[in-house]
Parts: sequence; structure tokens; C-alpha cells
Amino acid sequence: QTIAAQALASAHIVRLELDEAEILLTRALELAGESGSVRARMSATLAYAGFLKQKGELDAAETMMDEVRETAEELGMEPMLPAALARLGWLARAKGDLKRSEKFFREALRITSARGDRGLEPDYQAALATTLADLGKIDEAERLALDARAHAVPEDISCHIFSLTALAIIRAAQRRDDEAEELFLSAVGMARDGELSLFELHPLEHMTEFLRERGREDDAAVYDARIAELVPAESASTERIA
Repeated sequence: QTIAAQALASAHIVRLELDEAEILLTRALELAGESGSVRARMSATLAYAGFLKQKGELDAAETMMDEVRETAEELGMEPMLPAALARLGWLARAKGDLKRSEKFFREALRITSARGDRGLEPDYQAALATTLADLGKIDEAERLALDARAHAVPEDISCHIFSLTALAIIRAAQRRDDEAEELFLSAVGMARDGELSLFELHPLEHMTEFLRERGREDDAAVYDARIAELVPAESASTERIA
């Protein structure tokens, strides 16, 4: 029941239906507590922390994520540990701390690769590539993004969106602007076709930044309008949604 509630909540979150998600995640926490399962409680806590991050409650989210990370380390629960580290990596990005984000993503990828978990490895490669691209570590970011695209299963849409976005940032840094724009649009289109509003925000924000850097203010304004449709004006940077 806890797993089912979290799965339903995730479906609402990717559509940015946060009120519905909160009801389900609160219930998941209750069920996890009743079950007496440490794993269920950690999973539900991590899911709720991700929800808080998307609401912009970053400090509260970080506290919960750290709790899960520490418990996973103490109990040697490797599948849960990289999941918590990856969440902390995205949260560090939301706070603008790219160096810390890199540290968390690297550790999540290291643990996952050492375990031979080929299903999750592309997700963490794409995440790390995104941060490395923003840090200007272009060669490593390119290698990771290409690996993530090559090995992600077709159904892993989020991985493909984030690896496409990382590659777009890389191509922009290499001044291969036409290719960069094509990759940004592919990532946005993939998210929109899947009605994955949450994942659409990530390439949209980076694409508007790219367009403005090229002096294309009018083009950027079109995508700003789409961001405004997805996120209320009073919300903070869309990076905290990613």
C-alpha cells in the first residue's frame, strides 16, 4: 500500500499536481509507520522530501533527505543510499551549490556502478552530466551524457530528457548553436508529448538562458510564457522543480 501510494503521488508530481500528491504522500508516511518496515519508512520519507523540494521548502527537504542518507549508510542499504544522494544532488542545484551537487551525484554514480546496477546508472550519469556541463567540465559531461543516452531504456523518459538537456548545454558551450537548440527542443518536446510537466521545466529554463545569451530575447520570451503556464509566478526558480 505504501508503494502504491507513492507511485500514484509520483504520477501527480510529474504533472505538477502537488495538492493531490501531498494527500497520497501523507498517507504513504502513515502506512509506512504502521508497517514497522524501516525500508518503507525511508522510501516514504525520501518521496515526501522530494515533494517538499518541489514546493520550495528546501531546508525541510534537505533535513529529511539527510536523515534517509544517514540511516542508509548506518544500515548498509545501498539501493536507498544512492537514491538519497541523488536527491541531495538535485537539491544542491536548487540552492545554487553546483560543487556540492557534483559531489553527491558522483557518489551516487560510484555506488551504483560498483553494484553493477545498469538500470539506474544512466539516470545518475545524466544527472552528473547536467551539473558538470553547468560547471564547464565539458569533456566529462559529454562522455557521461552520451553514455546515459546510449544505455537508458526507452521507457526511462526522464533520463533521456536530462541527458538531452546536458548535451544541449555542452553543444552551446562548444558554440554548436544549431545542434544545441535542436537538442533543447527535442527534450522539451519529449516531456510535453509525455505530459511530464515537471521534466519539461528543466530544458525550458536552460533553453531560455541559451537564447538570451545569444541576444534572442523575443524567442526566449515565448518559452518564458510556457514556464509561467507550468509554474505560478510566485514560485521560485524552476531549478528547484527539476
